[in-house]
Amino acid sequence: MGFIILTDSACDLDRSMRQRYNVAEYFSGYMVDGDTRRKHDLDWENMTPDQFYGSMTKNHMYTSAITNAEELRGFFGKYLAEGNDVLYLGLSSALSGTFALVSKVREELLETYPERKFICVDTLRYSGALALLISLADEKRASGASIEETASYIEDQKTKIHECGTVDDLFFLSKQGRVSNLAAFMGSLIALKPIAEFDKQGSNYILGKVKGYNAMYKTVIGYMKETIEDPHESTIFISCSNRKAQAEKLRELVMEEFAPREIVMTTLCQACGGAIGPGFVAVFYRGKRLSDDLSREQEIFNRVAAK
Repeated sequence: MGFIILTDSACDLDRSMRQRYNVAEYFSGYMVDGDTRRKHDLDWENMTPDQFYGSMTKNHMYTSAITNAEELRGFFGKYLAEGNDVLYLGLSSALSGTFALVSKVREELLETYPERKFICVDTLRYSGALALLISLADEKRASGASIEETASYIEDQKTKIHECGTVDDLFFLSKQGRVSNLAAFMGSLIALKPIAEFDKQGSNYILGKVKGYNAMYKTVIGYMKETIEDPHESTIFISCSNRKAQAEKLRELVMEEFAPREIVMTTLCQACGGAIGPGFVAVFYRGKRLSDDLSREQEIFNRVAAK
């Protein structure tokens, strides 16, 4: 294949999906629960999603800690020592310090392995959006693209990857600072569903609120209609935490409206789930490039939500 793709534990891809998209391996951060510290597990062998999300309350939260430089040197160094060129696609730098640490380790390792290529891409995305970018990188690589061409392609595509979905409660996000305009929406959200999109800096941005899941489905589909590109040729990811029924309903509506090439269903990973909470469901897809200030996206949301 010419080079290998590596990622981290924020991508939602379980073992079968990593094999499908030819991801050589991922490294993990840590899930902290009081005095207990364990690695995030994309394969859910340390606990089930029901156990993880079912245990989350406002009095019991999981926090995340990034791995350390020594572990990263060992993780990436193994592949470089074996003669591999490495493309790392990582969690948004707006949400974690992981990418900055990997970039520092990269500089150190290239001094040891100057003959190797080691490219890091800050995807500005997480969860199903990061998974989608990994799938696009694998597709690009399979077409014969070089590591430089593939990295450049992902850099270009990342601000065309959209999120549209909701959480039941902003409490978890508020505790960990994962939304760029959160203060404007704090307060009572009884029966209200905040609808989030990415901003160009890689954070979540709340476009507004709608009342109940039926309004959420209608708004998501309406928003997608005006922002998606080439849906029939697209692979779309839908991720959820503890909202399987809502994710399945969203899948049915997306399939009916857009008939995409494929819809991939994933479980929100532990690395992201601790900050987002049990009430998450969202669709991730490729579409029109995000505007710099989200003014176009805000106008679309306002118009669609008002119908």
